[in-house]
Amino acid sequence: MVNMSCEFSSLPEPATVTWLHKAPNSISWVDFPCSNKDETKQCRETEHRVTSRCLLRTNSLTMTGTYRCQATTSEEKNKAISSEFNVNVVGIEKVAVLHYHLPFGRLGYIEAEVCANPKPEIFWLTPDAIVRPHTGGSAFVSATHLHPKKVLHIFECFIRNIRVWSMAAGVEKFTACVGIRMSAIP
Repeated sequence: MVNMSCEFSSLPEPATVTWLHKAPNSISWVDFPCSNKDETKQCRETEHRVTSRCLLRTNSLTMTGTYRCQATTSEEKNKAISSEFNVNVVGIEKVAVLHYHLPFGRLGYIEAEVCANPKPEIFWLTPDAIVRPHTGGSAFVSATHLHPKKVLHIFECFIRNIRVWSMAAGVEKFTACVGIRMSAIP
């Protein structure tokens, strides 16, 4: 969670405060609803002071970006803009199996998609081992590349494959283990 606040003074009436978000690589600012918004107004003869506090629950990678607040008076005659706050949300957005075909005793494959920030590490697991890339034998071979499928402004979605030369008896499931190396976070 991120707590942001801004304060504006105005005359002759208190200003209306709105919160704005701009995604990375975007030029547009858009209104967004705070998870929780609290405002206090102090009205005096010499000024009207409005303090706005915005609680941002960073539960999605799409919340990465730049935030600011702006104050406007009635009929938008006057506008003031705060300094900007940068927020970088780190985590794993989704893991999905896109395709799989695992016939017993034959060539098969599994393809998974992972959306994360920063680039994730993905390992394939059987119930008793980590699947390592290799070319011999009758067991498994894992694709060695993790390549971007699509970029969604702030985070990337990656595809990871595992190719199975021959489904061995006793192996009933594969698991994709996804992690983010903390040293990769700026």
